[in-house]
Amino acid sequence: MKIKGANLGEKEVEYKLLSEYSFFSDERQLVVKKLEQLYLKLQEESEKIDIKPFPQKNGKAEILQGMINHSCSSSLAVLSTVSQYGILASEWFGQIESEREGVFCCFVDRIHLEDNSDEKRNNSARILNLRRLKSASNNIVLFFDASNPIMEQLLHLDYFEYEKVKQQRPEKITEIYSKEEIQLFEQIIEPFSPCGRNHHTKDALPYCDWSAIPGGIPSVLVNGVCTKNRSYDKEYIEEVAKLFPNATIFNGELEILYTPKRKKDTNELGKETLKEQEDIALLDEIEQVQASLEKAISNQKENEL
Repeated sequence: MKIKGANLGEKEVEYKLLSEYSFFSDERQLVVKKLEQLYLKLQEESEKIDIKPFPQKNGKAEILQGMINHSCSSSLAVLSTVSQYGILASEWFGQIESEREGVFCCFVDRIHLEDNSDEKRNNSARILNLRRLKSASNNIVLFFDASNPIMEQLLHLDYFEYEKVKQQRPEKITEIYSKEEIQLFEQIIEPFSPCGRNHHTKDALPYCDWSAIPGGIPSVLVNGVCTKNRSYDKEYIEEVAKLFPNATIFNGELEILYTPKRKKDTNELGKETLKEQEDIALLDEIEQVQASLEKAISNQKENEL
């Protein structure tokens, strides 16, 4: 299978559970196992939750400030790996994160806030957002439903935010993070990620809107795919739709190329079944009345004769 990352390039790799790699020869390997179990548990839970549809406005996809997204290769081979396993830290494929910004983490960005009170920052945000959606590079952009509890939990574990709290409000660490979460950061992420300790304290785009998520993000949470290019062939869009069944697919002009069918919940199905039963009963009653009328008419004609 293939993966592609900004610093990795495109590589042919093999997926394994994190604990199958010998990253450490001491108790830290147990922390790796805990991270593995956490992700697999969230991946399983994600299959059971409803994903909020990608917003639309005036017949187009609507991009809102703060939306969580991840740039990804448009290769179907790479997207197939992402769909099957999730947006994973490269360590699941035996590749240590080369920039040492967030070892054992995958990375997401946000649609940057355009602040009209600061012209320079506003211009930077506009340029970065435009580049994100319309860059000519051979990438697409995956968007996530950030409103569900699983994504909220993953964003809570943002390593860059942990470092910000640790620097600016160290007394709050034990209030915000559990003992297991602190162990995860302190033992296997922070010691090997020196380049990621100041991203959320720089207050500079794009660093302040970039997050390092331990383990990975289940692909079920993808609710939008931006192809960037104006259009793709029909077969490609159909394949992407199969890989990310909850995602609205749109191009860099926000023109919608595919909208997923909404699954009806149990209550809706129950109501529909009940209505069908009522309709069948009504038809049976009508048929009985018609039969009675026809019989009465027939008897009347016989009496007349």
